[in-house]
Amino acid sequence: MPPPTTRRVQDTVRFLSPDMLHLGINVHIMDYAVIGVPNEYGDAFEQTSDRYVRIGDGTTLYPHVVVYEGATLGTGVVMEEGTRVGSRTIIGDRTRIVYDAQIHDHVQIGADCIIGGFVADNATIGSRSSIFGALVHRYWARDPRQWANEDEPGPTL
Repeated sequence: MPPPTTRRVQDTVRFLSPDMLHLGINVHIMDYAVIGVPNEYGDAFEQTSDRYVRIGDGTTLYPHVVVYEGATLGTGVVMEEGTRVGSRTIIGDRTRIVYDAQIHDHVQIGADCIIGGFVADNATIGSRSSIFGALVHRYWARDPRQWANEDEPGPTL
């Protein structure tokens, strides 16, 4: 007989767009998590289907986790208290996001990683990597007032 398939979602969890959500089996989402937060940039998505949040089987989200629209969490991902994953970000299978880490938009993280600290937009982190601290990139624009209007390549690790 196969093991039972359950989803444990606390009453205080907020799904901001429940119709744009794929929730795997054996998922546990703890108190005050917020799933599907809208991206502040209107042009972040090419099509509506890109806004779906995908949470893989066996994933655990601890209290006060924030997951933005368009994020994908693989199988067995763990997001500890106060962590954040931005839009168009992919978190690989069995990766652990540790206490208060911030992973911003359009980031790709491989499988079996441990991520802590700050990961800037457009970064790519390969499988079996550990990041603690800040993973940022150089800003090339000459006018610092334009930083939010220009995407640039992120670091690859």
